[in-house]
Amino acid sequence: MAQIDLKDGVVGVVGAGTMGIGVAETAARAGHRVFLFDVSESAAQTALSALADRLDGRVARGKIARDDADAILSRLTCAPALDALAPCALIVEAVVEDLKIKQDLFSSLERLAGPDAILASNTSSISITAIARPLEKPGRVAGLHFFNPAPVMKLVEVVPGLQTTQATVRTLLGLCAHWEKVGVQAKSVPGFIVNRVARPFYAEGFLALEQGVAAPAQIDALIEKSAGFRMGPLALADLIGHDVNAAVAQGVFDACNGHTRFRPSLAQQELVAAGRLGRKSGCGIYRYDGAGDPQTPPAPSLSPPPPPAAQIAAMAVRFSPAPTGAALWCRDALRKAGHAPETDRDLAPGQWALAGGVVSPNAGRSALALSTEIDKPCIVHDWAHDPGGSRLLGFSASTPDMEQAFLALLSAVGVEGVVLKDRPGLIALRTIAMIVNAACDAARDEVAREDDIDRAMRFGVNYPRGPFEWADLIGPAFLTRALSSIAEETGDPIYLPSEYLRRRAALSGARM
Repeated sequence: MAQIDLKDGVVGVVGAGTMGIGVAETAARAGHRVFLFDVSESAAQTALSALADRLDGRVARGKIARDDADAILSRLTCAPALDALAPCALIVEAVVEDLKIKQDLFSSLERLAGPDAILASNTSSISITAIARPLEKPGRVAGLHFFNPAPVMKLVEVVPGLQTTQATVRTLLGLCAHWEKVGVQAKSVPGFIVNRVARPFYAEGFLALEQGVAAPAQIDALIEKSAGFRMGPLALADLIGHDVNAAVAQGVFDACNGHTRFRPSLAQQELVAAGRLGRKSGCGIYRYDGAGDPQTPPAPSLSPPPPPAAQIAAMAVRFSPAPTGAALWCRDALRKAGHAPETDRDLAPGQWALAGGVVSPNAGRSALALSTEIDKPCIVHDWAHDPGGSRLLGFSASTPDMEQAFLALLSAVGVEGVVLKDRPGLIALRTIAMIVNAACDAARDEVAREDDIDRAMRFGVNYPRGPFEWADLIGPAFLTRALSSIAEETGDPIYLPSEYLRRRAALSGARM
């Protein structure tokens, strides 16, 4: 089929659930006439009524003009039967995630739709190639995967099957631009881009919970404040619903033939078994009141009060001549507070001396392993995108004395310390490194280009940076070494660095 312009075409949506009505609203906002069909006509009417109420609320809050809200609703019509979608230039399916149901539906749509109409699925996990298999013209079938809420979230994954024509893909990418969406092309593989690359964000949060690395609120706070995410993995899983989140994890794992990088969380499966599904059930990781707000706001416990100047002097704090990261910020904060820490040329960049021991940035090794190697007590502090600005720093210690000394020092410079169970990679660095690793695997498998993967993660799940932006910021060689160290200490092959990341590190070194 030739590439066509869908800007003025009629749009059909099958399925009046949350995603279906969201896609319908998006199309109507862009000026399309839209037919909404559901096997339950009352469900379609209920969805339109709920949309009208939401638009009324936005008008009352001054978010949208009354005329614009009325125009959106005027373009939406409930279709009494599937045949009513015959005039549509684009039909988007948003029904239950069942391959047989989707195949039967698309076979029906093919019979009634015009020869140039595009048939799209909003599936988040089912193969587009498999959906299109029974059709006579599978070239006009593609995935058009929106993110919830569809009218708000910018990302749309455009997913061709093996037989989808390039004209279909180009047409849908052009439509995304017309709808003011960020369209990215993804291969039809389990999880596409976002649900594949995002798996470690949840998996590492739940693993930290399973291993007792920190309290749930501390895990979430470190990911938010130290790593810069809008919401921690446990709180976000509560919001999504553990049944939904666990089903996606299991689906990607099964579809990838049990690939270890995608293994589901046992802790999350237990929550589902107990009916603790998150906000919608009133209890998940956290408990919620009737309005869906956490009854106890997540917050780590406070560090001790700042020590007197004499105690700080007794800590014998020294910094390398070229401090970096948290060491640089701490040195400058001590100077501003009137202290004069010494310089020690024997310390590596980023390291500092404290109370007869060494403080080191997280490089994928546990404090105990580092202490054993250098024969000194050690602190390993987690990665932070802005240790001074976040005012929160997670760390582990090889001895209780070092733990107390470091807590006191952090308190002196106005940073809250969170004591973590000693393990390689801690929380923030381990999570980011594994997101980068998953993105590298996706790029290796040609799921999408690097820039599209970055855009997908920023606009699809609101990550503060794309995985390859993180890789360039932290350094692919550093991440490769950190992941190798974690894999070596844990004995878990899930942490082995992707060959794509190793190649990126080698190329980065060659350019230096």
